[in-house]
Amino acid sequence: MAGLRDVSLVLALVLVVVAGVTAVRVVRFARRLRRRAGVLGDAGWWANQRDRRRMWRAVTGAEQAVAAAHGAGVPTGDLTSVARRLRVTARTLDAGLAAPRRSDAVLAQVAVVVGAADEVARAATDAVSADVADQTGRLLDAARLEIAALRARGC
Repeated sequence: MAGLRDVSLVLALVLVVVAGVTAVRVVRFARRLRRRAGVLGDAGWWANQRDRRRMWRAVTGAEQAVAAAHGAGVPTGDLTSVARRLRVTARTLDAGLAAPRRSDAVLAQVAVVVGAADEVARAATDAVSADVADQTGRLLDAARLEIAALRARGC
């Protein structure tokens, strides 16, 4: 009987510990939920999230345009390092936008970064366009030459 009593005491102790841990977790969850409810209802927080998304889309688009131009073998100058610096700057600004309050200074800098990212993407796209224009002209000349040769043979 002593063995059964020891098992029941251990079982009771385990149940008390599990109940205590569960209570602590429930209280933490409730506090976290209450804190989030205050933030989620704030229009400034939602506007910051929108601005974060807009900034990251512009920076990622610039990086992708530069990578595509570089992958195509188009001379892009120093656009790769400019895109890298854009990402570093955006990461810093993202910390400012993650705050629940809006800052006019941070928003002005976000607008500058978005504009710079758009210019970098446009420059990479223009570099590809200029390189392809030369290739397209040569391709068109070669095609016309071959068509003229075929016509001369009577085909």
